[in-house]
Amino acid sequence: MLKHYVSILTLFIAACMFAQPLQANDAKGAKGAKEAKEAKAGEETQIVNGLEIPLKCPNVRKEYLESFQKNKNNAELLAAYGEQLALYVEREALQTGNDPKEARRAEEKLKKINSKIERNKKKLFNIAKKMRKPIDKNYEQVVKKFNEHEEKAKKAEERGQEKVAMKHSQDAAKISQNMINLKNSIDMINYHLFFDDYEPTPEAEADKGDKKK
Repeated sequence: MLKHYVSILTLFIAACMFAQPLQANDAKGAKGAKEAKEAKAGEETQIVNGLEIPLKCPNVRKEYLESFQKNKNNAELLAAYGEQLALYVEREALQTGNDPKEARRAEEKLKKINSKIERNKKKLFNIAKKMRKPIDKNYEQVVKKFNEHEEKAKKAEERGQEKVAMKHSQDAAKISQNMINLKNSIDMINYHLFFDDYEPTPEAEADKGDKKK
């Protein structure tokens, strides 16, 4: 009997020890998702070429960026991004040229380059818009579900229904990583729309009225 009791007690302790890291991971995941959601909600945005983007280039982790750039599914965006970079470099070379004999020729070339930059920029943004459309939709749906579980958990906790509150908190945690991944995907696409070394910020379509918060 004593041996049986010790076995049950051992299993109970092991279960508690196993549950703690699971709860910690759930809490960590939910916290990360909440931070991602709040960061996006607090972003100031602008409309450029028909696409809503942040005012500043998103901060992205190097390893995520490398993974994104190796993914063949992103080849079209990366090709347009590389072309845009090359055009900016070419324009900069023309602008810094100081040979008076080549001034008129350089000016004509500059006009052509600027025209190419604008055309390619629209192409780049159209690709980004196409890529972001399903991601944005999924992100909004996941955020909605996350918020619903968070709200239900809060109300259950207020009523003293701890088990119900924990269930909704766990459900929120289960979808939290998906939410973080979707936010990262949006940031990665947006990252390739900024050329801070050549243009401080993308030009908005109108004045401050296009900015959103």
